[in-house]
Amino acid sequence: MKINNKITIIGISLFSTMALLNSQAISVKSDNNNDNNSTLVTSKDDSSITKVPLILKSDVGSDNKVYAPEDTPTELTGEFNISSDITEDDLPNSLKEIPGYTLNYISDSKIDLDEDGNVKPIVINYTANKDTPYTITYIDKNTGETIGTHHAKTGLMGTQFNYSLDVLTDDEIAPNFNVSEYHTDSIEPKNTLTQYDQSFTAYVIDTEPITATFIQTNSSGELLYPTTTIVNYPTNIMGDTIVIDSNTLSIPDDLSIDWEKSLYTGTHDGQGGSLGFEFLLNNVQSTEDLDESCNFIDLFNTLAFSIDSGSYEPMDMTFNIVYKTTKNTISYQTSDGTEVGTGSAEDGLGHTISNDIISSQLPKEYRLVDDSTEYTITDSTDPIIVLVQKDQNSGGSGNGSGSGSGSNNGGDTDTGSEDSIENIDNTISTYPGSAPITLYDNDGNELDQAVAPGSDWYTDQKKTVGDNIFYRVSTNTWVNASDAYIYYANKATVRTYSDSNKSLTTADNKTVNRGIKSGTDWYSNRYAYFNNEKHYQVATNEWVHSDDIYEYQSASSKITTNKATETYDDLGNNINTIANASSYYTDRVATINGVQMYRIATNEWVPVSDVN
Repeated sequence: MKINNKITIIGISLFSTMALLNSQAISVKSDNNNDNNSTLVTSKDDSSITKVPLILKSDVGSDNKVYAPEDTPTELTGEFNISSDITEDDLPNSLKEIPGYTLNYISDSKIDLDEDGNVKPIVINYTANKDTPYTITYIDKNTGETIGTHHAKTGLMGTQFNYSLDVLTDDEIAPNFNVSEYHTDSIEPKNTLTQYDQSFTAYVIDTEPITATFIQTNSSGELLYPTTTIVNYPTNIMGDTIVIDSNTLSIPDDLSIDWEKSLYTGTHDGQGGSLGFEFLLNNVQSTEDLDESCNFIDLFNTLAFSIDSGSYEPMDMTFNIVYKTTKNTISYQTSDGTEVGTGSAEDGLGHTISNDIISSQLPKEYRLVDDSTEYTITDSTDPIIVLVQKDQNSGGSGNGSGSGSGSNNGGDTDTGSEDSIENIDNTISTYPGSAPITLYDNDGNELDQAVAPGSDWYTDQKKTVGDNIFYRVSTNTWVNASDAYIYYANKATVRTYSDSNKSLTTADNKTVNRGIKSGTDWYSNRYAYFNNEKHYQVATNEWVHSDDIYEYQSASSKITTNKATETYDDLGNNINTIANASSYYTDRVATINGVQMYRIATNEWVPVSDVN
């Protein structure tokens, strides 16, 4: 017997058959998993179909799952006929407007039964929108502090997203946190969007810096370049390496490295020691290209120092690079062979001695007989003879600075009271910004001229006109003091004290929305006074208070205590006692609490007076 030409009843009793024919009951299987739910129809006419199962499909994701709210229907209810079509009008709003999705089309829309008499599911297809919002809160795993909150607006339901710290914008970072000093550890829940406007918590770990310091000297130990310090932080890329180039480190291109005298000092988690470069060379897989002509950048990159993302412990590396140079004595003589002065020059063999070196050591009241003569470095112990003669102008106007100074101080068209002008000798920098800095004439009137923001200038006069103060930067050209600040050139390496992270300010004394980590090294090329308080510049328009850092100088030597002595941290707190005749390698010297000290570990110092 057939029912609706679809369901065949075989092998049952007549009584059972008649009971079934008289029944209008419908058996429904349904859940919220969007599986192929089926509805078994046991009716004798089409109008008895009251529930139609649904499958919701997304256009993204490996399983094409639609992440709908829990109360989203998984079936349609009502009176339906076989072969009738389900249209968008038959759908409730909860299916038309699923957050994060756009209804696309309905496939398999015709109501039909499968061979077992079950109503086939209707498939509703959705397009995942690319504007789904979500929030990531970044928490320091060790301290529980919030270091930033990212509000994303371009999520895609059912897909994974990037939760690295790179997604944080400057205004999303909490004050006094430098995100470059952290790396992400984990995220909860898993980084897949399964809810609209979902919130996630990413846990981050405070990473320790890897510091590489480069000290380049000639054979006599004199610096060829300012000491350069590079601070790196571990990445999430295992085996990532530190790479340097000519923009990172200036090196002489015509001097050979003295491998035997050069020294590598490394500390890891407070432990370490000094090693010769021979040790490093033994760790290079191929040293065929590392010969006399090899420069240090090639060596460093070939060694491939790895930023180990597994340990996140502090590491300091110091490279004392010694170049092969020869020092010659210069004998300044008159034509009759009388020596009237001496000097010296040091460079690579065969290198031409610069005219500046020759002239800078001239005896007082003498000048070169021929300033076109070239002198070269030799391996001879005999002095280089430079012919000089008495300067006929000596005792007159001097070096010319007097006439120049007189012109600047009174020879141009300055007006107003003499009391309003002060002779100074300073450098100023205009405040950074986007607008050009207006210039003024001698009377304080605006000129149709301007200088760039964030530019440096020498000034020799300070003038008061009414309530305004001006600095002179050229003849009849002045900068308003409200547009600039005085700074002092000072090339130095500084380190933040280890007690806490340090805040930063701009030159106009505004707080920067980030800070720098305690116990980290920075290069500074100037300092200035803001509100009569000294600050060091450590980045473009970012300054740290002098109370938060200390200057240090690089050193590379072995020291031995001359008595049992105390060691201190950078705040001057006693942390240890070491025995007499204990030997350590030191990589830097600094003044701690008014006492000059050598560093013997990451944050452990011994007084200079207590060692040999």
